[in-house]
Amino acid sequence: MSNENSGVASFFARYEAANAVFDVEQIAACYAAVFMFGGPDAVECVKKEDFVKVLPRRKEFFRSRGLVSSNRLSRSIYAGHEVHAGKGGLEYAF
Repeated sequence: MSNENSGVASFFARYEAANAVFDVEQIAACYAAVFMFGGPDAVECVKKEDFVKVLPRRKEFFRSRGLVSSNRLSRSIYAGHEVHAGKGGLEYAF
């Protein structure tokens, strides 16, 4: 695995671990000051400080729908457009 690929793998491992224990500070560290966030209706620019404020409500929303955890099933790094870091699947536990 190249250094670049191991860096991507390390990032997703940290992100998954922070979400597993709901460590808001570590979750926030995974985001840029402003980032693109995609929802069912649109993609928009979101400020990290605003996103962090809604994380507890977001967690409660998903829990109220039965989501108790999510895990990355696989990771594959691919050469393509420079903006893309990788692509993988998620497993949701209800």
